[in-house]
Amino acid sequence: MIAPGRPRPTRVYSLDPAAFSSFRTRFLKQRAILLFAVVMLGVLVFAVTAEGLRNNFPWFLLGLMTITLALATGIVSGLVKGLRREKEAWSSFSLTVGEDFIARRITGYPELELSANQISAINESPEGITIVGPTRDHSIFINRALEDFEEVRSHLAAWTPVAPVPLSRLRVGKAMMLSIPLAFVFGFAIFIISDNPTVQVATGVPLLVALSACAFIAIRSKQLPDKTRRSMILIVFPLIGIIGRLVSAFERLR
Repeated sequence: MIAPGRPRPTRVYSLDPAAFSSFRTRFLKQRAILLFAVVMLGVLVFAVTAEGLRNNFPWFLLGLMTITLALATGIVSGLVKGLRREKEAWSSFSLTVGEDFIARRITGYPELELSANQISAINESPEGITIVGPTRDHSIFINRALEDFEEVRSHLAAWTPVAPVPLSRLRVGKAMMLSIPLAFVFGFAIFIISDNPTVQVATGVPLLVALSACAFIAIRSKQLPDKTRRSMILIVFPLIGIIGRLVSAFERLR
């Protein structure tokens, strides 16, 4: 116990390694529906666009099985890599708490430090607490699996009151995390499948804006791994494809 009037010594906290198994279960559940939607999208696009193979059922079935297997293999591989990356982040997570500052360090992520007077809010949810800095991106999330979590929470509460997040807001947030990627996936499917230039413009323009905005935000984000932020340059290829198809659609509308 710290004696009254004495400055609090700086301490470094880490996450409980045993708690990663429950995090892994939530991680897989959150992505299951989206990954299934991506596989179904690939199958649907192939089924609609492979007109030349429809009259030759054996070849059509072979192509359908091939695209499904390729997508499933790619998704499983990405999921395994994602879990490996999350485990590394979990193991390397460190939270340094001083008398008037808090700093988050994770291998492969931008370092983030906030002073007590930079904190605008501290929000609490069943998963943990989020320390909101000058902007939403300058936020530090502290999982309840942190060692001595209650000690850290009490110290932070002396800086800024800890406010519980309303259940309705949590539900809306979870719904948006699922619905936005699904809307993007199905919007992209309609854009690719449709031959109607009006539909192509109606879906392609929002896709172009959304992809560009996501890439810009991701590159500047302090919440994503450095490797992920660098890989955002690859988004230029789908953007070129969307622009090319939009140009063709606008010409047909003239």
